[in-house]
Amino acid sequence: MAAFFVAALAFAAATASSERGSAPEWPVGTVTRRFVPEGTYNWRGAATHALVTNLWYPAVPGTSVYEHDIGPPGSPLFHLGEWADDARAARGPFPLIALSHGTGGSAQIMAWLARGLASRGCVVAAVNHPGNNALDAYTAEGFLMWWERARDLTTMIDLLLQDRDFAPSIDRRR
Repeated sequence: MAAFFVAALAFAAATASSERGSAPEWPVGTVTRRFVPEGTYNWRGAATHALVTNLWYPAVPGTSVYEHDIGPPGSPLFHLGEWADDARAARGPFPLIALSHGTGGSAQIMAWLARGLASRGCVVAAVNHPGNNALDAYTAEGFLMWWERARDLTTMIDLLLQDRDFAPSIDRRR
């Protein structure tokens, strides 16, 4: 099912790109947000009580980007793509795509997909699921309470739509 979803996203991005003609790709910017919902939240035993979210987005034309890798310099384990950290966002509105990593993964490891979508005119948000990500200690609840991932995504989307920097860039209809 996940492979079908990724293939459908790739097809949609390619179709949107071809519909624009030979429009150049956007330079990509990225930031990290720590969204903390009000009231009680099921953190599933995680030490971090925030929805740590990586955002990739179209940056203003002319933004200088550079390669990002995971692993030692000169011998990286993964090439994530090119983007500019903390770049100024281009004027939207752009569609929003929310990504959810696999068990034990992280938002950052989704960069290969997120960067490609952002370069084609989407704001992409990937959240690190509490108790089940590569950045924090794993918890039994984080692995077993898989249905809480949907709540992580909807909560992150709600808080992102209140973010003074990014809310104006997001097309709420797409």
